[in-house]
Amino acid sequence: MSPFDQLPDRPRLLEQLQRAIADGGRFGLLVFNLQRFREVNVEFGPLTGDLVLAAVAERVGAVLRPDDRL
Repeated sequence: MSPFDQLPDRPRLLEQLQRAIADGGRFGLLVFNLQRFREVNVEFGPLTGDLVLAAVAERVGAVLRPDDRL
């Protein structure tokens, strides 16, 4: 889990997906492509990139249902 934006890192995400598939339950996966995100990291630095990711996570989290996970 990333301490800054509270999003799962890739290994944790894969673990959660494998568990959901093994459990046979229903799940959805939403993938975002943040246009020009690499340019933000290069031009303004990784701290600004982390701030962008945290802002996106906060906005998406604000509209999730109580049982949904981010």
